[in-house]
Amino acid sequence: MNREHRYTISNLAELDDRLLNQTVQLFVEGFFKQAADLMKVGLETCADAFKHSFLKEHYYVALQDGNVLGLLAVSSRKGRSHAFNKSILQQEFGFWKGSLVYYFLKKELEKPINLKHEQCYIESVTTSEEARGQGVATALIQYLFEHLEYKEFLLEVVDTNVSAFRLYERLGFTVFKRKKAGFFDKKGGFNERWYMRRVRG
Repeated sequence: MNREHRYTISNLAELDDRLLNQTVQLFVEGFFKQAADLMKVGLETCADAFKHSFLKEHYYVALQDGNVLGLLAVSSRKGRSHAFNKSILQQEFGFWKGSLVYYFLKKELEKPINLKHEQCYIESVTTSEEARGQGVATALIQYLFEHLEYKEFLLEVVDTNVSAFRLYERLGFTVFKRKKAGFFDKKGGFNERWYMRRVRG
């Protein structure tokens, strides 16, 4: 573990099951609350369903007083940050809902990304509600700059997430590509996906 500012940054593979559970819960709260409401399932059910999929060596978390305050994942040419088991998702959500969730997650979190050896892709950045605006995401991303040996760091942000966009700009990222939102993306409330990168100086 390493100290970054007032947070301890650690790779998820170094942590115990209690902190893994907190990480999964934060991930679900950050990215699947709306989907859980639509499917009429609880966040605990989502956490139970997704826990198996985390490839822990790809995840970094920010800890304070023994609790997970923020997380992000790093994908590379070696692979993505999740591997989903369709049977487990069907067991937790039911056959049809589980099949639909599997299709969506496989498309979003396991889709191939064309990275070079010197590139990595930062994804699933989220902070607990009570710790937002306190530098958690900044500490996590700066940790990557200082401890991972990639020459180029890539990430994606939607056009309506202005606070995240400004944070990434402050950290040296610039937009290199814009992609118009599809039908379902627009239902999610945004119009474009912006792809940003920071090249190690």
